[in-house]
Amino acid sequence: MPQAQLVFDRFYVMKIINEAVDKVHRNDARQNETLKKTRYIWLKNPQNLTAKQCKKLEPEK
Repeated sequence: MPQAQLVFDRFYVMKIINEAVDKVHRNDARQNETLKKTRYIWLKNPQNLTAKQCKKLEPEK
């Protein structure tokens, strides 16, 4: 089909991206206790983070 168009469904593209993010986060959280219970903070719009959430994302000194 020389005239065929390749079309991506946004739903499935986002599904694949979210699954990859989840996989990386789970792996990292197993290796680093400070990352546990931060999944939704990473996915949230940075402008909407609370002060407490921002502090959780800061690197440890």
